[in-house]
Amino acid sequence: MYTIEQTNRDVVTLRHAGVSADWSQRYLLLADVHFDSPHCNRRLLKALLQQAQECGAGVMCFGDWFDAMQGRDDRRSDKGDLLPAYKAGDYVNRLVDDSAEFLAPFASSVVFLADGNHETGLRKHLEVDVLLLLAGRLNVAKMGYAGYVRFLFSRTASKGRGSGGNTSRVMFFHHGSGAGGEVTKGVMRAQRQSAYIGDADILVGGHYHEGWRLETERLRLSSKGEVYHDRVLHVCLPTFKDEFDMAGGFHVERGRPPKPQGAYWLEFRHNCAEHGRVDFDVSRAG
Repeated sequence: MYTIEQTNRDVVTLRHAGVSADWSQRYLLLADVHFDSPHCNRRLLKALLQQAQECGAGVMCFGDWFDAMQGRDDRRSDKGDLLPAYKAGDYVNRLVDDSAEFLAPFASSVVFLADGNHETGLRKHLEVDVLLLLAGRLNVAKMGYAGYVRFLFSRTASKGRGSGGNTSRVMFFHHGSGAGGEVTKGVMRAQRQSAYIGDADILVGGHYHEGWRLETERLRLSSKGEVYHDRVLHVCLPTFKDEFDMAGGFHVERGRPPKPQGAYWLEFRHNCAEHGRVDFDVSRAG
């Protein structure tokens, strides 16, 4: 298991004790849920949250939990995308109420909720931080559009080998910007971020409604003056919003293809052959 500490508004720290042989810890990485959209795959979302709860995995949402485009004066609004439950004068209240009710059984698994462009867009249009309201209802951490997650690990001492030691891994997240690319699918973000984010082992984002992982290698110098190399893992998270309709609509009329649905599992595990003895990887969820 792990403990959560929101170090400051930009950093969350997760501490893991008792790391030894056969140890592992999973996290469910979500983005672009668009929960209040009629196109949200709530069945898949609930199934993944239940899996996370059953295996003790933490849940992180990296932006656009809300769709939230049907408010007053929002030029993106479309009456066809407004669920009956939200057709009321207290539109924003109902968004929060519905999400809080859905997430309440899983609140103990939620590490944090982070802003996406749909949350910041609603704040611009209606001057309300809808994600802060939801996080308050669930008593979970709320993060901004970008930030860091520190994973700290304390290893259990092996018999006859002295102290166990500590190590860490760092994640940087940024919800995303721009439209990605029909051909590149946003992969160029990995190269851009590598140029200015120097201390992250894992870089995560969403926004493009694509699903991919990319590994790069980097040279490192240890505190003892030893040269080694390790890998950086770049992850783009898919969506839960299925907008593809051959009959018409915003998505298909602009020639956009169907988008991958689901999330990713991030798993840390003990590995004697790895520098620091903690390895990590991601796999598709859903």
